[in-house]
Amino acid sequence: MSSPSPEHEARVRLLEAVAVLAGFTGTVAFEPPLEPDVFRVDFHRRRVFVGDAKATETTGAQATKARLARYARAARSWRDGGADVVLAVAHGQPRQAREWLDAVQEVAGAAGLETARAAISDLYGDCLLAWIYVSGAPTVRRGSSPGAVRLPLDAFFRDEAAAS
Repeated sequence: MSSPSPEHEARVRLLEAVAVLAGFTGTVAFEPPLEPDVFRVDFHRRRVFVGDAKATETTGAQATKARLARYARAARSWRDGGADVVLAVAHGQPRQAREWLDAVQEVAGAAGLETARAAISDLYGDCLLAWIYVSGAPTVRRGSSPGAVRLPLDAFFRDEAAAS
């Protein structure tokens, strides 16, 4: 695997800036196979931001679709735990902007996520952002009391509260 291009790295920096400016200031480390370019958490509002930067990949590449699908499947568990989720792809292909948005929505739909909002945003220069927003939907497990909600992100929030 070759090292990331300068365009890719510039898009990663823009994704980081967008996430932080939107209030996703917490960080969490992941190991393979879940390694998005940007993963940020807003501990106070129970939101996660997953961003992937693209410089040479296309929406038709199987590896790209598989990677986005892994992020969407992970996002489902976060959503099921009550967290709002943003899935975003930063790219530099204006003619393919709609294709990138469709790809993100496709993998999200296949993972059982319902898009509350979707957009294409022109960030800066040759960087566009195809993104979706998924509202958190706490779920009650069968056989549990009505107030019992599965929250897989509780460990993240507990760690943040302990650090404060």
